[in-house]
Amino acid sequence: YPLAFLSFPLIIGVVFALGPRGAALGSLLIVVAATVGSARGHGPFQGHDFEVLIVLLVSFSGSLTATSLLLAAVSEEARFAEESLRLAERRHGQKSILLESVVKSISDAVIAADASGNFIAFNTAAETILGIGAVTADPKEWSDLYGVFRDDGITPFPAEELPLARAIAGEVTNNVEMWIRNVHRPHGLRLAVSGRPLGDGNSAKQGGVVILRDITEQRATLEAEAREAAARRARQDALLELAKSKAIHDGELRMAAEAITATAAAVLGAQRVSLWFGEGGVETLRLADAFIASRRIHLQDRSLLYDLEPIQSKGATLEAAIRLRGERVGVLRIEDLKADRFFSSDEENFAQSLATLVTLTLEAEEKRRAHTELAMRTEELVVARDQALRAALAKSEFVANMSH
Repeated sequence: YPLAFLSFPLIIGVVFALGPRGAALGSLLIVVAATVGSARGHGPFQGHDFEVLIVLLVSFSGSLTATSLLLAAVSEEARFAEESLRLAERRHGQKSILLESVVKSISDAVIAADASGNFIAFNTAAETILGIGAVTADPKEWSDLYGVFRDDGITPFPAEELPLARAIAGEVTNNVEMWIRNVHRPHGLRLAVSGRPLGDGNSAKQGGVVILRDITEQRATLEAEAREAAARRARQDALLELAKSKAIHDGELRMAAEAITATAAAVLGAQRVSLWFGEGGVETLRLADAFIASRRIHLQDRSLLYDLEPIQSKGATLEAAIRLRGERVGVLRIEDLKADRFFSSDEENFAQSLATLVTLTLEAEEKRRAHTELAMRTEELVVARDQALRAALAKSEFVANMSH
């Protein structure tokens, strides 16, 4: 019955064009047409008696209907899957656009690359920090291209050890410090970089992502605080060492002055430290000692001092008054010739502590002189007493001799 199969392409076309409802309606119309035609002696089943005709029509109708409905179900499932796929792609595209917008707008610098090292995210903050945006290059060239150095700022950072390269390889990194210095960042920046692999941990490696933080100012602040703490300890240690000085306790002014001026120059990094006594300006004061750091010498001649080290207008000068019994008797003068130099309040306090040590030396000197004068007076009194005793004894002997 070849002609009977001509209806199958027709019903297949109806199924793909109209879906399940079209398949049911098409199958019904074809079955009705085949039944009516067979009853009138037409169609592919003509020439059979009634019983055979009924069997052929039922078989044909069942096959046609089952085929159409099965194809309709498959077609509908395929259509549903295709629609779901389009919807998923649309949602994924929206999420990708949203994610890209978020990455670009956040203040943290974010860079991501796929498993082949191609950048898939490189936000504005990252470009601002590095001075160079995303480029197409082999990951082995990243260090040279962006100017990446180790924490010392000199040693080139190996490309395979970069946090992003390690993240692509599946490694996790936290706060890896590095220097960035290139034509757009000639002064250099210190960065802390953390990296994570991309993926759910079960699938194949999909790439890596890193977050960059500029810690240049933070590290500079910490280093400045560390330097200041070290300088503070150095000042404290210097004062403690001077406080043990025998010259200060014994009132040996010249030796104490040399120790104090040399210590001030070493601790404060000054080029010249001098100790003056008297009233008025420096021109009228008497030079007790001047230490020249560049020559490592002490001078007590003011004319020689200014011949060797003329007064300069640049730099900074720190003066601490020397007082004795409440009166100003001198000044400790600390000079640093560097143009950008200024003295902090802690350094001013240190200079005043040095001036106090000079005061202690002067007081010890006065006590030593007083003790010396007292000893001399005592000795004079003893001599006078002895002379008086001898005179009295001589007089007594004279009187006794005269009475005989």
